[in-house]
Amino acid sequence: MAGMDTRTGLVRIGVDFGESLTVIVISHPDGSCHTMEFPGISRQYPVNVEDHPVHAIPSQLRYKEDGSYLMGDEVHQSKSAHPAATACWIRRYL
Repeated sequence: MAGMDTRTGLVRIGVDFGESLTVIVISHPDGSCHTMEFPGISRQYPVNVEDHPVHAIPSQLRYKEDGSYLMGDEVHQSKSAHPAATACWIRRYL
């Protein structure tokens, strides 16, 4: 978050809509940042040992026959193949 004014005391949120992953970052007034974890939806990706893990959400959405839906890592964990009911690469449609 370049140019952030730490005097305001504001917490900022950044969203990266990637081709296959979405990452949400929280930036605190003291300049520290971390990615948001959404249990069951996001995956944890290790980086350097000194760094915090990176949490990312697979950019996928699957609609189920009953009208409910699965999103993110839930789609991967469901292990069912319904390509017609799965939206991938959502960034292309934003």
